[in-house]
Amino acid sequence: MVRELVSAGCVGVASQPVTIWYRSSDRSRRYTPDLDVRFATPPPELLGSSGDRRFLVEVRPFDQLRVSPVEWAALVAVVRAATGLPLILLSAASAGGPR
Repeated sequence: MVRELVSAGCVGVASQPVTIWYRSSDRSRRYTPDLDVRFATPPPELLGSSGDRRFLVEVRPFDQLRVSPVEWAALVAVVRAATGLPLILLSAASAGGPR
């Protein structure tokens, strides 16, 4: 998927573009996505994301996917509320690489 992201009309990439502060379990937390990726035309795999052309991306090796689906959904919601942008996960598993 990385190759597709870069070759599919990508017009800009920024590293660690923003830090988002939020509260969870009565604690102050912060989250910084790895990338901000902008497309002229998003790749087909991302078209289900409400027509967005800009995405925040979390990159994780497969063996470091230690977040539950509930925690991930909560983080996606926090990021969308704070930035208006979708958050996607890019890992070896999602990129079709070795596990």
